[in-house]
Amino acid sequence: MNPDGYFIDDMLVWQELDRRGFIAKGFAFDPADFRNAPVVALNEWQEKLCRMFRSLEQDTHLQVKWSVDADYREVLLAYQRKTEELVKNDFTRLVREERFQRYWQGMRERKLRRERLHLYLAKAITVTPDGEHDAEYDKRLLQSYANTFALHGAALNTIAGEMASLMPMDNHGHFRQLAYFLNPSFHDRFDFEPLEQFDPFKSMQENCWQSECVADKGVFKLDGYYNQLMVLKRLPKHTFPGIINGLTNLPLLDYALTVNLYPLTLSKLVDKLEKEIDALKTAYRSQNKRLHSDHHPKERTASGGVDPRLSPAVQNGFYRASVGCRIAQVASQVRSHQSGD
Repeated sequence: MNPDGYFIDDMLVWQELDRRGFIAKGFAFDPADFRNAPVVALNEWQEKLCRMFRSLEQDTHLQVKWSVDADYREVLLAYQRKTEELVKNDFTRLVREERFQRYWQGMRERKLRRERLHLYLAKAITVTPDGEHDAEYDKRLLQSYANTFALHGAALNTIAGEMASLMPMDNHGHFRQLAYFLNPSFHDRFDFEPLEQFDPFKSMQENCWQSECVADKGVFKLDGYYNQLMVLKRLPKHTFPGIINGLTNLPLLDYALTVNLYPLTLSKLVDKLEKEIDALKTAYRSQNKRLHSDHHPKERTASGGVDPRLSPAVQNGFYRASVGCRIAQVASQVRSHQSGD
C-alpha cells in the first residue's frame, strides 16, 4: 500500500495524526554557484553544511533532492505580466516581448537548463492522544510541528549566511513538487498549470497521482515515460569538494538525485565505539604479552607489520601509539556526535 497524506498548514502530513504518522516540511534551497570557486570557499561551504546537519535534532530526518529541467514557465510568465502592467515605452516593450518569446521558444525546445534544490525535514509523531482526538488537539499538534520547522529553517538560514537562501514551501509549493514528480508529462506541457486542479480537501494521491504506473522489464512506466532508479549504497573511498559535479553536470534533462539522511541513535553509536575500544585494548594486551615472551627475531609478514629487528620496548611503543591513535579517532567521533546532539 502506497503511503498517502494531506497538504495541511503548509506541511506534508503522512498517514494519521498519531504514532503511525509523519509530518514533513519542504524548503527551496538556493546556494551560490561553487563550480568555479576557490578551494577556500569550498572548504568554508563544506563546514557550513556540516554545521547545518549538526543543528538538526536527533529525531529529524533530512531529504535532499536535486533536479534539473527546462521549465522557466513561472518566471517567464511573471516577466511578461510585468511587461504588460508597467512598461509604457514602445521600444522597451518590444525588447522585453522579443526576449520573452525567445526564451519561451528555447524552453519549449528544451535548450534551457534549470537546476533546483529542495530540502525536506521530517519528524515522526511521537504522541498519542488519550481517547479520540478532536479538532482542537489536531490544531495544537500541527502548530507545534510548524513552530519546530520554523526554528529549523531560521537556524539553517543563519548558518548558511550569504552563501545560500532557504525559503519555506507552502501547500502550493509542496503540491507542485509532488505533482511534477508523479506526472513526468507535466514537464512538457508548458501551457498547463497543475495548480488549477489543486483541492486542499483531497489527499496527496488524489491531488497529484493522475497517471498510470506499470512495471516493465527492469524499469517502470509512469505517465507514458520510462523511469529507472539507480541506488548508490556505498560512499567512495576518497572524496573532495565538488565531487558531485560529475553527476550534476551531465548533458541531460529531467533527472533527479535524492539523498536521504537518517540520524544515528547516539547511545547505540557510543556502545558500538566502546566495544571497538575494548577489542583494541584486548588485542594490544595480547600482542604485548607475545612481544615480551618472544626473544627470537621473526621475519616480517607479507601483509606488513612491526619490524622484528626492533627491540620489544620499541615494538611495544609502536603498538601503543597505534592503539592510541585509533582510540583517539573513536573518541573524536563520539565527541562530534555529542556536539551535534
